Amino acid sequence: MRGYHISKGILRIVYCAAVFLLSLFILSRFMNRGNTDMTAEMPDARYPLMCFTLNGMEYNQMNAYAGEMDLSAVCEHITPIDSSRTLEFRVDTYSADLEKISFQLRSILDGRLIEESQIYDYSHRDGYITGKFTVKDLIKEDVPYSLCMMIETKRGELLRYYTRLIKNDDFTPEEKLAFAYELSDLSFDRGRAATELSLYLESNASGDNSSFHHVDIHSSLSQVCWGELKISRLTTPRATIKEIDADTAQIRMDYIAKIEDEDDVHNCFVEEYYRMRPGEDRMFLLEFERSASQIFDMEASTLASNKIVLGISSEEIEKRESSDGNILAFANNGRLFSYNARENRMAMIFGFFKDDLTDRRSAARNSDIKVFQVDETGNVRFLVYGYMSCGTHEGQSGITLYEYDSLLNTVEEKIFIPYDGSKERLFMEADRLLYLSEKSIYMVRGGTIYEIKPDNRSINTLVEDLPMKGMVASKNHEVVAWCDKSPLYDTRTLIVKNLNTGVSNAIIADDGERLLPISFFDNDLIYGVAKEKDISTDKSGRMVFPMYRLCIRSISGTLLKQYEVPDVYVTEITEGKDMISLKRMKKNAIGILEEYTEDQILDNDTSVKQRNKIETVVTERYETIVQIAVRSEIKKDTLKRQIPRILLYEGDRQLAVKSRDEDSDNVYVTRGGKICGFYENVYEAEAEAWENGGTVRTMEGFNIFARVTLPPKNQIMAIQEPEGENDGTPEGITAACVNTILRYENEPLVTPYGISSAGNPARALEKLLPDHRVLELNGAQPEEILYYLAKDIPVLALMNDGSSMLLTGYNELNFVVLNPAGRVPDGAVLYKIGRKDGTKLFEENGNRFITYISLED
Repeated sequence: MRGYHISKGILRIVYCAAVFLLSLFILSRFMNRGNTDMTAEMPDARYPLMCFTLNGMEYNQMNAYAGEMDLSAVCEHITPIDSSRTLEFRVDTYSADLEKISFQLRSILDGRLIEESQIYDYSHRDGYITGKFTVKDLIKEDVPYSLCMMIETKRGELLRYYTRLIKNDDFTPEEKLAFAYELSDLSFDRGRAATELSLYLESNASGDNSSFHHVDIHSSLSQVCWGELKISRLTTPRATIKEIDADTAQIRMDYIAKIEDEDDVHNCFVEEYYRMRPGEDRMFLLEFERSASQIFDMEASTLASNKIVLGISSEEIEKRESSDGNILAFANNGRLFSYNARENRMAMIFGFFKDDLTDRRSAARNSDIKVFQVDETGNVRFLVYGYMSCGTHEGQSGITLYEYDSLLNTVEEKIFIPYDGSKERLFMEADRLLYLSEKSIYMVRGGTIYEIKPDNRSINTLVEDLPMKGMVASKNHEVVAWCDKSPLYDTRTLIVKNLNTGVSNAIIADDGERLLPISFFDNDLIYGVAKEKDISTDKSGRMVFPMYRLCIRSISGTLLKQYEVPDVYVTEITEGKDMISLKRMKKNAIGILEEYTEDQILDNDTSVKQRNKIETVVTERYETIVQIAVRSEIKKDTLKRQIPRILLYEGDRQLAVKSRDEDSDNVYVTRGGKICGFYENVYEAEAEAWENGGTVRTMEGFNIFARVTLPPKNQIMAIQEPEGENDGTPEGITAACVNTILRYENEPLVTPYGISSAGNPARALEKLLPDHRVLELNGAQPEEILYYLAKDIPVLALMNDGSSMLLTGYNELNFVVLNPAGRVPDGAVLYKIGRKDGTKLFEENGNRFITYISLED
């Protein structure tokens, strides 16, 4: 009997266990129905890569896009052709089976299809395809077009590759590409560099020779040639033409270099920038910059005691730590790592590339990472933005929210927000505002701030139609401030929102005062206060917002500091590291504002102190290197290294944010092949480009202005003395100048009444020149407007009495002007005026100029 009871008890236990396991299985299946229940490694890139070739030189690498992109926004490089209209190309297939290659040529302005054709002239070789094609004689000289190369795979995929195409026989791209490749090669050949490369450098005391992370044309020859490093290229360089014309070119070079030492091999992303100009006997190097960034790899050689050694790198590291400092997450070259001090564990949380750095598709810096939340268990929430080189969204640009589960060692995508513009524009917008709170993603596109909730995939518009200067964000983007529903210089209320907590508060101006958001010190807002009666326009027509007081207010609304000097007004702010510089003016005895000394406001450094700190160390061979000092010693012998798996899911987690064209009238400035700012006013953009040697473009990608070497003289010979008579009034004189422009462009003429009814000459020209962009260059220097005269574009100069002159040419000593009022005493209408006298005349009249560019010439 005893044995029977024991057997019966065992059966009951087994039965209960079976019921429990079955119930658990059924419950698990029920709870996970339709949800994620599988994991996988990050898949390798699948799509082919394409570039153009010229005399064996590869240039303008193009990544595959899985869908159509905004033609006006995709302008990462420009591909020149001459009168032969023929291009040679290369496709790195990476074993993909291709069915067909074709191309489309479209207008950038309206997307109109100009030509579409299949390409048959190509051949297969080991792992790549080479071919060529010729576009029809349907394109105009010096007008950029959108060229879309298309590949159809045998899997039924249609892949698109975008570039800008421009036709000109005088651009000489082969010569300029060869020069950039030659200089890049010389930096690795110390023997030849001493006699050949040194001819092009301008080494002086202003060059920084302390770090290989950044060198330029002023660095020493030794620094440009990598000092004592044992360095070579891991990948062949590939050039990108960012700008080109008959005179100059801006070319970027990208490759991966490897540095060998006694213990290990370290790899670096290297990017070089060249601006050049051909001379009579040789090419001249106008600018050179090179940046190098070491690729972190979790190996023992990158760890030392309590240091995570990043090596040759920028000090600006994207990182975040848990509240107790035991968990650190940091980004490096498009990959995200975490270190758990408590468990002595390191993980490469995310990255499009792993060990194979020779794959140009994934091993490229086409995306970036922002880290927002790290908890005490090691979980990390972060955003990846840019071009997706592989994975679920391969071939798309956008923003992806990921969550890393430290316990399960998995990464899960929560939402993907596609973007149909260039990655450069996406990077710039992310620099303006991109933030992740507990429940929302905040981002800016143009003048609109969006709040996106991943849980229910909803979109909320916080504010729209913001002017560029109407919004500022703190450095970590946790706090944002904007003008509330008013023109920029008529703002009575500033809205300050803590994106982390969702709490907003308003700063309201006193009666008769206006506010302007300026910047942040940590999360403390800096804003200016001006009296309404002092706000005016200067003689050039620019708005002057004289701030008699600057305020610094905490996130809770507490006024922390005021800056105010009697009769002194701040008119311009320049941001620096841990300070802002103030351009000031002072009222004289009769109440007129005059230039005054500059001043500064220093940051009191109220930021949260980090337990894991960025340090720089000077070494003998590697010079200045960057490392992270963690809070405890890293036990290298027992360190656990992990690479998480991607959590798979069913359904679609994509949420499209509809593009708005509210910023279509804005312009942007590029320098060194990168976007460095968006502007609402052309004259502000031109001032930036003039000072720093950049290029101004419309949002469609048409060049408006560039600081380039101009011919010593030029005159628009087609413009002679105006036909017909004017009535001698200022309005009649201006109408005669405007009609000279219209006659030159073969457009209908206008009366003085037509100009006054339009509002001003610029508005009248906008109506009468339908395929042109009219530019108001208020306050521009006369030297700047020579750019347009050199391109045979006349420039209207406005006078204080309401009349105008038309500039039609220049030489080293003179401006050529058309003045319908006539010159005293000989009454000449078309004559020369000395450059010095002309500069003084235009300055006395406010340096107010109007010109235009053709969009479909």
